[in-house]
Amino acid sequence: MFCLVSVSSVIIGIGLAVIGHLVVRHREIVEEMRRKVEELESTRKKMYHDLERQRAKNRQFEREAEKEVKLYEIIKDLTNTLDEIEMFKIFKERLKEYIQVEDCVFIDSTQLSLTHSLEYYLFPIRVENDIRGYLAVKGCREEDLDIFHILANQFALGMRRIKLYRAIEEVAITDELTGVYVRRYVLDSFFESLLRANKFNSPVGFLMIDVDNFKRINDSYGHLVGDAVLKEVASRIKSTAREIDLVGRYGGEEFCVILLDTDREGAKRAGERICKVVSEKPVIAYNEVLNVTVSVGVASFPEDGKDPYTIIEIADKALYEAKRLGKNRTVVLK
Repeated sequence: MFCLVSVSSVIIGIGLAVIGHLVVRHREIVEEMRRKVEELESTRKKMYHDLERQRAKNRQFEREAEKEVKLYEIIKDLTNTLDEIEMFKIFKERLKEYIQVEDCVFIDSTQLSLTHSLEYYLFPIRVENDIRGYLAVKGCREEDLDIFHILANQFALGMRRIKLYRAIEEVAITDELTGVYVRRYVLDSFFESLLRANKFNSPVGFLMIDVDNFKRINDSYGHLVGDAVLKEVASRIKSTAREIDLVGRYGGEEFCVILLDTDREGAKRAGERICKVVSEKPVIAYNEVLNVTVSVGVASFPEDGKDPYTIIEIADKALYEAKRLGKNRTVVLK
């Protein structure tokens, strides 16, 4: 009997020990699982935060990329025109799409009083070494000034490009010696002028001018003196012209003038003024003092023709008639 009780006690003790061990192991497993769950949750939160930061970076990148695209579009639009007024109009319209401003104006140095320094931020537009004017912007936020500087610099580059283009164009259409327009440009302009005159039923006068006895000047005094004479004659012809008139060198010692909105009689008076201005005082060329005269032939649209070649031919014939009659005169063929 005693032996049975002892065996039972041993069995019970072993069972309780096993159960205790299992309980402890269970607790360890539960604790380990809890730690792993916490680690997984921490990893999930970290991944979520990393993902949100990346999304924020992507959104910032998209905003920056959108700004860059808009900036490129503004620059592209500014390069589509060679007119300063049109370029500023484009700049002003696109600027308000890019940053918040109340007003933007382009002014020159003499108009600075039109904008109060406390209301407008002034950005100087430099073309080479000269200040061409100022971009004056009102209501620009402090954080947008850097962007405004970038855009304003692009506007300044556009102004420089226009000046360079005009300088190249001027060289291409201007006679190097006399400073008046070259023959090709004169003919192109004359053709366009006649198209407009025909459309609006307005007259156009044309003068063909030749320096009298120019070959004798060259032979007697040399080509340097001859060139100086041509330059001075061109200057005197230009001094009689209106802003809407076009003076050109037709070739050699021949010049021409296109007179818009001028009939035959008005063209004749213009030719007589040129003769008077050229001959009224001597031309000083280096050490030589020369009495220089010109002969002028007159033709007009529509009396003498409807195309430039016919009108030029009539003016040329009138010029030769002026030469035949004694030079230093203006002739209109009847």
